Amino acid sequence: MSIGPIREYLKKTKETAFLWEQLNKRNDIQLYGLSGSLKSLAAGLIHLETGKPLLYFVEDIQHGREVIENLSTLLPQASIDYFPAEEILPFEVIAKSHETQHKRLEVLAGLLEKKSDIVITTYEAVSRALISPESFSGKILRLRNRDRIEISKLCEEMVSLGYQRVDLVEIKGQFSLRGGIMDIFSSLNEKPYRLEFFDDEIESIRVFSAENQRSVREIEEVTIYPAAEAFPSVLDREKIKEKLTRETKQFLKKAERTGNNEAYQNTLNRLNDILEKLIHGQYFPGFEQYLPYAFSEKYSLLDFFQTEPVIIIDEAARQKERFQFILDEYLETYKALLEKGLVFSGQSDNRLGYDHLERTLRKFQKCYLALLPKKPPGTENIDLIGITAKTPGLLLGKSQLFFDELSEWQRLRHAVLIFVNDKDRAERMKQNLFDAGFEADFYSNGTRLTPARIYISIGQLNGGFELPGWKLAVLTEREIYYQ
Repeated sequence: MSIGPIREYLKKTKETAFLWEQLNKRNDIQLYGLSGSLKSLAAGLIHLETGKPLLYFVEDIQHGREVIENLSTLLPQASIDYFPAEEILPFEVIAKSHETQHKRLEVLAGLLEKKSDIVITTYEAVSRALISPESFSGKILRLRNRDRIEISKLCEEMVSLGYQRVDLVEIKGQFSLRGGIMDIFSSLNEKPYRLEFFDDEIESIRVFSAENQRSVREIEEVTIYPAAEAFPSVLDREKIKEKLTRETKQFLKKAERTGNNEAYQNTLNRLNDILEKLIHGQYFPGFEQYLPYAFSEKYSLLDFFQTEPVIIIDEAARQKERFQFILDEYLETYKALLEKGLVFSGQSDNRLGYDHLERTLRKFQKCYLALLPKKPPGTENIDLIGITAKTPGLLLGKSQLFFDELSEWQRLRHAVLIFVNDKDRAERMKQNLFDAGFEADFYSNGTRLTPARIYISIGQLNGGFELPGWKLAVLTEREIYYQ
């Protein structure tokens, strides 16, 4: 389905006209009285009305999944991505979730290439500082048939971009070399590529299956994206070494003076290890931890948008509280590790604090979504716009309750939209309604919503709602069957 017909139906009201007027003035606004899928509908309508991408902040991954499910139903043509927080302990080099790592890279690349319409994320995920978009895009490799490139140089480049050299490519972020054949599993592709060389010339490029190693098809060119969010080759390694060495000397003096032998030895060992790796200029797991020593300016996900987004923030006060708790926990871990010499002092600067993020967000147009009419933290000049909405009661599969609800909405001249999960359920729903004396139409992009009519749409929302002022009611199988 598409919310295009819903948008046209809602346009007829004065409330909608006022809302679009405020958005077109680029005013920050808060819509209150919203909950559940109604927040997703509001975000989808804002995306369509402004024609801009959205950066949608949610409280956690569970809320993120619900928003993605809702928006995928409401905006099936839009590219909707989730930018996750890293699933690792701060400051520690342990096995990362490949899925999380590559999803983050996919979003960064999608924004640079204008392929992402809506990005769902959390404050925690965005708080990790990044290299500049120019540095990231400058390391995207595009290889074509008949291109000439030294295989040894290409291997060095793959390692510098965070790829792991292996004997057999199996997962994203790996490459292998056997004679004149190089296999590369790009971090943003579903299948790996096989490049065959004749001397230093690319003779053929094939997509192949990682499961059985068989070729799927031949292609003319391939794009290789970085397999890491930061890499030494685009940063001033001498600056990192200088700052790290100067800072560590001060820490070692303090540790020696206080008799903290454990911290002294741990720090010295770590410093020698990191300096050795930096000399070679190659990417190594955990390199992102040392970005603070190279920063002249901090960058974030917001800098990767090529078109200025509208910022959507769901329940801002609750998000601030949760994010502050995460930051406090992060710093407590840092202090404990620093005391043992297991981290360097400057590594704590690898996160953007709440105040930093708020200052960055002030540059963008924002729409806050909330249930209660309370101004978000730190906002003064903001328009509060109330939406009168109701949550339908649970009908628990009781047909008479369902039919009574429909009759009441028709009496009130509401357009009624019923969401079901698939085509078979839609057909059964239409027949059941017909048997009970109700006429219903299937909803499509060309539908023109009419008051007092019932429409059936295929799709999943995490809950229904009623908008009395807009004469619109939405039901899902959750309310009808309590599923």
